[in-house]
Amino acid sequence: VEYMFGVHGTGCYQWLEDCCREGIKMMTVRHEQSGGFAADAYGRCARKPGVCYAGSAPGMLNITAPISDAYYARSPVVCLLGCHSPSSDKLWTIQEAYGADVFRTFAKWTHRSVDENMHSYYLRRAFRDVMSYPPGPVVIEIPEGTCSRKILDRQLHSVPTERVAPFSPAQGDPVAVEKAVRMLIEAERPLLIGGDGLYWSLDASAEITEFAELLQIPVNPRRLGRGAVPEDHPLAMRGGERQRMLDEADVICIFGLKATWLEEWFEPPVWNHDAKYIQVQENPEEFFIGLPSELCIMGNNKLVLRQMIDYAKEMLKETPDRKEWLDKLKKYKERGVQRFRESVEGLRDQRPLH
Repeated sequence: VEYMFGVHGTGCYQWLEDCCREGIKMMTVRHEQSGGFAADAYGRCARKPGVCYAGSAPGMLNITAPISDAYYARSPVVCLLGCHSPSSDKLWTIQEAYGADVFRTFAKWTHRSVDENMHSYYLRRAFRDVMSYPPGPVVIEIPEGTCSRKILDRQLHSVPTERVAPFSPAQGDPVAVEKAVRMLIEAERPLLIGGDGLYWSLDASAEITEFAELLQIPVNPRRLGRGAVPEDHPLAMRGGERQRMLDEADVICIFGLKATWLEEWFEPPVWNHDAKYIQVQENPEEFFIGLPSELCIMGNNKLVLRQMIDYAKEMLKETPDRKEWLDKLKKYKERGVQRFRESVEGLRDQRPLH
């Protein structure tokens, strides 16, 4: 950890002092909410945990909005909270509140670490879990006084940092990957749709672009995956063309896109259920059971795409001829640009609101 964002307050002075001694830079803000949003932005841009902190009840409540935002935006944020001593529970002590309960519905998990010998275990677990796909925030309360008691020489369930091995991302089932590539090669009107998984899987931009070019398939990156294929790329499908292409597609392969209201839960009429679907997700919970699918492939999006590229190169004797399908994409794009220009011209001479 290089930076921490927040406002110091009741219950967190002791562990903040330790952080300063370790050389961590404290980015003190004017309001806890700003610290939470800063950690969210840091986590998204750096692709590593952003850390924010706040004191007890008032400070803790001020940081709820950015933690909720980080949860729904899938940002890796470790939120550390100060709070009153456990010996004052239910005694109407100053600023008594229970952050682990408050944040439970919009965090990957929360914990009130009342055993001073377990702080290291829960902190290490938090830093691991916020980055495990799908990323998201973890909230830990560290009660006042638990950092100053005499504790064991060695924290419980803790190991030296250099002995903590990182997770290795996984590839997909080779048989399923090969079958998916064959389906896409044989399709007449295939589409690739990407989501957050393209961004968080070590950045699969190069792989999704290479695969799309290899098979000549239009691709629509969405959510945090947007821009994985530049929008001026001939195969890039933007929002204006998306619905028409979805309506006519015969095979649709989805990479790391979660079913939410933003995607109409992959349901008709937005999503064409006459098409055949392939889902590629890194987390089994991300496979949407409401979408009838031919294949569900579990694996890191970047690694699965690399597998698909290798299989495609073995199978292809020549580049698939998709001129008719790509001409439709080009026509829909041009039509969208023309409508946009017409709307701009219609407003050009109007005076703005006072």
